[in-house]
Amino acid sequence: GTLLHVSKSVGYHYTRVLTSFFPGALSKSDIALVTSEFDKSFAVHYKASSVAHPNFGAGGIGAYAWWSDVVKDTFLSSGIDIKSYQFSYVFDEIYRDFRTAKCWDMYPETLDVLRALKSADMGVVVVSDFDEGLGNILEEHGIAVEAVVTSYSAGLTKPDLLSAVRQEFPGIGWHVGDSVKRDVEGARKAGIVPVFLDRSCGGAAGATLPENVLTIHSLSDVIKLLGIC
Repeated sequence: GTLLHVSKSVGYHYTRVLTSFFPGALSKSDIALVTSEFDKSFAVHYKASSVAHPNFGAGGIGAYAWWSDVVKDTFLSSGIDIKSYQFSYVFDEIYRDFRTAKCWDMYPETLDVLRALKSADMGVVVVSDFDEGLGNILEEHGIAVEAVVTSYSAGLTKPDLLSAVRQEFPGIGWHVGDSVKRDVEGARKAGIVPVFLDRSCGGAAGATLPENVLTIHSLSDVIKLLGIC
């Protein structure tokens, strides 16, 4: 993510909620093992569901059912088989938590950068491949921007989403993102200057970064590029 990231890990929060409903069901060593299995299984089932029902089920099964399938499959493939009525309680708690700041941390520089941009009268539009829960997460973290556009609400994912956003907000000049295909190529296609955010300094992770693309390693570098003091 550009502004936020999951705190600790997805598996940590799944285990946290599970053990809150079934205290004592897992030993400390079991908790560590199950958390690790959750993390690995989640990545597999998130990808599979994204293929079967793109964009979190927008225009189809919807986000609630989409996430329910992902979490249920993650549990089952991790060896956690609980009764359906019990799962519904656990899942509802997970679903609610991930729509709050409880499961998300801001990068250390996020608020300072946004405040600097606001002081310089530069507006910010958050554009994200995310479901309808993003607005509340940002609000709970105190992140105030001109607009929040999610792929779920727009019915389009990046890179195409950026062209739609440019039509709605023609004054957008730069787009900062951490994906070559979704962010850099999407911004170029939309006529927006792309800025590639490479936090890990690991390059484009297998993708080919086009020539002459601005690359930064922290959001704070945006302030330097813009010459904002």
